Amino acid sequence: MFKSTKLACVFVLCLAAVLVLASCGQDSSGSKTHYVPSDALTAVTIYGYDDFASTDDRITQYLYEEALLEGLQVGETIIGMRLQPRGSNVGGVFDFVDQTVPQFEVRLSTSVNQPGSLSNTFSENRGADEVIVIPETSWEIVAADYHADECEARRDADTGPCDFGPFIRFANPFVYAGGSILIEVASVGATERSMFQYSHNLSGDQVRAVFEATSFDEARIATSQDRLLPYIAFVYTD
Repeated sequence: MFKSTKLACVFVLCLAAVLVLASCGQDSSGSKTHYVPSDALTAVTIYGYDDFASTDDRITQYLYEEALLEGLQVGETIIGMRLQPRGSNVGGVFDFVDQTVPQFEVRLSTSVNQPGSLSNTFSENRGADEVIVIPETSWEIVAADYHADECEARRDADTGPCDFGPFIRFANPFVYAGGSILIEVASVGATERSMFQYSHNLSGDQVRAVFEATSFDEARIATSQDRLLPYIAFVYTD
């Protein structure tokens, strides 16, 4: 069974560049973290939420363009990710609660297409270097790991953003080859909605393709596209 595990991050390295769109840090174990967007650790603005786990079974492709990945070097190995929760009570409707998603899968590749030109056919967006970094498994989400109640209180008081959640380790690492990264997330069978922070792609181009699915075996053809991107922390090594 796949489980989220905690990674203690102590930042000793920061890229100093005024116009950099993403930031990197290094922890005591030697791994580094690349945040998208760059102000994910400080921004108070509430953009909205996206469901990595939703009662609406879905498979989604997210396109993180190269400009957002400045600081990642060709040949560095992405070994996992962390997600930033939106809070425990979004619009007074959904609570961030413990749950196990029965079917969960994540793929990474160098995107063939760029923002605004995503194909509805998922296979036409994937790069030849695609890796199923988390093969089909279950995902145990523990609300306490995301400090959801504390997160919501912090947002209500405008005292800062939510902390990123625990380290989600990839079973199969992905070696960054440059260019834009395409993430494909499949989530089927969730009984609750787990909300994670997102932002709009500022260029206005479509960067997310969504397919409402009931099975991993269906042909993955998007039924909608938009410009929403979840906040994400790529954890990587040299």
